[in-house]
Amino acid sequence: SGMVMIAQQPLDEAEEVFVVDHCLTFQSKDDAAAALEQVPHLRERLLAMADADAQEAEASTGAVLDKVKGLLASYAVVADPSKPEEKTDVYYMLDEIGSRPRRRQ
Repeated sequence: SGMVMIAQQPLDEAEEVFVVDHCLTFQSKDDAAAALEQVPHLRERLLAMADADAQEAEASTGAVLDKVKGLLASYAVVADPSKPEEKTDVYYMLDEIGSRPRRRQ
């Protein structure tokens, strides 16, 4: 099954469309584990986006993250600009719409 995105207004040929929605955002494996435990069907969604077997939904958090690592991205947050070396890495995975175009290029 495919996804279709339809513009609600005419787009110029030169316009770019950005769809950003994170289905998972975390700073540590503990954060990811908590999300996988607390958010219904998140494991199944992540595995489906990684084209992994749905039967792996009972796998450990580490195993699930290993399956989706190619779809994870990160950014750094600097709380104090005078100390740029003190940064926090944040990892995220786009949702079904955001992750599909990137994978198929």
